[in-house]
Amino acid sequence: IKGLERPVMGLQVGYAAAIATGKLMRIIWGQWNMLSKLRQIPDSAREFTGFFVRNDIIGSDSLLEGGDPYVAIGSAKVRNVTLPAGYKHISLPLTEHLALNKATRTWIADYSPATRDPKRDGAFEANHRNVLLAAELWFNIKKYWCLQLQELIKAKRTQNQKKAL
Repeated sequence: IKGLERPVMGLQVGYAAAIATGKLMRIIWGQWNMLSKLRQIPDSAREFTGFFVRNDIIGSDSLLEGGDPYVAIGSAKVRNVTLPAGYKHISLPLTEHLALNKATRTWIADYSPATRDPKRDGAFEANHRNVLLAAELWFNIKKYWCLQLQELIKAKRTQNQKKAL
């Protein structure tokens, strides 16, 4: 409910993601207590996508890739996605250029993980750096905007029905 404070404990989000978060950096920064928890996804996320970048030593633990996936410790739906080797750890969040180009924007809007054709990934004349990451994230953000709006509408209808009684 808008404006009310509530504790973080027990809070659940529809969708969350982690991008190129490897154990190597936890070791370098002395975050030893996080190593066993890094890839364990709690029920505080309904759905989660963990992104690895092929051959990314900084964030994806490329030696462990595929051998250390993100896993649910409860009921969260977890998906692991490996991004192409050409994607660069530091520039992963840079996606504005994709929205400015009609071809990449259309491809992202039409993307579905269920119908993904890896041969078509990046089949653009324009700069398509990070297009798969952007498409994966946008697909899930749209999905959960819609799902959570539906939940809000149902809750308001139920509230109005109770008031009518």
